[in-house]
Amino acid sequence: MSTVIGRRLAGVLALALLAACDSAPTAPSHVSLVPGANATIDPGLIRGVDEFVNDLTDRTVSLGCEDGSESEVVRLRGFIIEKYTHIQLPTGTVIARHEARPDGLWGVGLTTGDEYDVINRLNRRDIYADRGIIGTSREEWTLENRNTGALFTLVYAVRYAMDADRNLIAHREQERSACRVG
Repeated sequence: MSTVIGRRLAGVLALALLAACDSAPTAPSHVSLVPGANATIDPGLIRGVDEFVNDLTDRTVSLGCEDGSESEVVRLRGFIIEKYTHIQLPTGTVIARHEARPDGLWGVGLTTGDEYDVINRLNRRDIYADRGIIGTSREEWTLENRNTGALFTLVYAVRYAMDADRNLIAHREQERSACRVG
């Protein structure tokens, strides 16, 4: 799981670099979906969307429980679709959003051979401005055994704020796991 969290942190740092770079604005290729913004009225508005498909086939995952037990190791099959959206307002403020959702994601337990439904969801939003940065992130992993109904869930949430000099002024992390053995 630390690899997944590390990849997400790398995404946050990449977006911080994006906000720090001054690039010549380009005309948006489609109508903006920013509420109240109109590309013909606000020609400085820049919006971009990138989507990636990550194949998790043959990767393994195991989720821990609060009592110290854990799920069996599950070999994954399927994909995660990641969507990065960034909007730069005429003021220079950048709003970045990163979402992930499963696509045909499931797995097989290496001990029992049981099949698992696998859910991975991510929702992160960051706002970069001259006065500082604020951000929130919530990632959820769920493994549900199709035969026994056993359920293992891990939720990781972060909220943070940085001042104009990019000094961390507020940071709150929360990790919660829940297990229901079938």
